[in-house]
Amino acid sequence: MTDQVECNCAWNPDRHADTCPVYMQQRIEALRAEIEELDTLRNRQSDLLSQTAIAVRGPEPALTRYSHADIPSRVKAVVADLEAVRGLLSGLIRAVRSINCTPRHAIMIKGDDEPCFWQRREWVEYVLGLCTEAEAALTATTAPKVRPDLIRFDFINADGQPDSKMITHDDMRERYNALYQQSESSLEREQIALAHAHDPMPVLDDDLRYILGRPNFWCYSLANAMRAMGQEIARKAEEEQAAVIHWLLKAYFEHGPGWRDAVEKILAAEREKELAKGGEQ
Repeated sequence: MTDQVECNCAWNPDRHADTCPVYMQQRIEALRAEIEELDTLRNRQSDLLSQTAIAVRGPEPALTRYSHADIPSRVKAVVADLEAVRGLLSGLIRAVRSINCTPRHAIMIKGDDEPCFWQRREWVEYVLGLCTEAEAALTATTAPKVRPDLIRFDFINADGQPDSKMITHDDMRERYNALYQQSESSLEREQIALAHAHDPMPVLDDDLRYILGRPNFWCYSLANAMRAMGQEIARKAEEEQAAVIHWLLKAYFEHGPGWRDAVEKILAAEREKELAKGGEQ
């Protein structure tokens, strides 16, 4: 492509100046070749990483590409699992090789023409326990990690290319934790504003004035009636006053203007119970 531009380096035709069109064209071609080489190397490394991810995690689900970011941690976990299995197998091999098989351990059993070797029960149980641990570790290492709550997450990777991977709902919530906190803060502010806009305190009407204005000596007889109904009230004037006012307020909020009738019905029913008890005696 250098023949498409003209050289303007009249002073030295053997070496083009940095501003010469021919030199610029040569640099462009060299950079293009370098970019192509780097692209080939990147694609090769990407394929190797993808194959490694598949080897570690299993086949990719449909329409999904595994991320390469967690390959080191996953490989580290696999290596740790294998080391754990190797340690268990080594212990199992050492235990099996300690079987009593010398002539002094040999015994003859009727009906068997070959010698048998006695073993203590606790040693046999120990070896079987090692087998169980090794089998469990091997199963945990080779079994696929099933995660039924996976969802597809599309994103732009570090290379600026579209990518996707399967993550859990918990992972998704962690990614957007800041947004959740912001939403919760907004909701809390709205609730506080709503509470301020609608004052929960009722209007101080005649019924509330009557209930809240009960003196402590007035509450004595009603507190005794409440004790008869099973309520525990300390025998102090202030405790009796607080319990009675609280009970009357509860009746007010439940029955509205009919709270007096509701209280009288409860007290009347209690008096009838007491009269019935007295008649039985």
